[in-house]
Amino acid sequence: MNTETVLTLATQLRAAIEATSFSMPPMDRFPKGCCGDATIFLSEYLMEYGFKTTYYCGVHPFEEKERNPQSHAWVVLDGGLIADITGDQFKENEEFLNYDIPVYVGVMDDFHRLFSSKQVEHIGGIDCYDPHSRGILRAQYNRIKENL
Repeated sequence: MNTETVLTLATQLRAAIEATSFSMPPMDRFPKGCCGDATIFLSEYLMEYGFKTTYYCGVHPFEEKERNPQSHAWVVLDGGLIADITGDQFKENEEFLNYDIPVYVGVMDDFHRLFSSKQVEHIGGIDCYDPHSRGILRAQYNRIKENL
């Protein structure tokens, strides 16, 4: 797998998302709280270039029972390569290592290991969703692609 190609594509998509104006949550706060939708878009974009992708959502359970777990999503490609375009939403949070990498492509690192309860949601991009969600996601994705 060509890590540099995936990094280039992920960086392009991140820049296109940042250049797109969104009026509704969660994308209006990018990258905060946007890992789910951004991961769907990244998966879709990488699939267009022939990469097989899996949407991965990990959960970080806090030790204090009164706190809700924190989830985070990213793409896993064949061979276990991670592509994450929203990890920097945790840059001001010491509990999450002040992770400040806006586009990460590589192997499992200490930050991603924090989200240890593994949940693989599905293989693929936008077409995995119900018709209503698919329509919303496709419209947003098409707007993002205008900035590529």
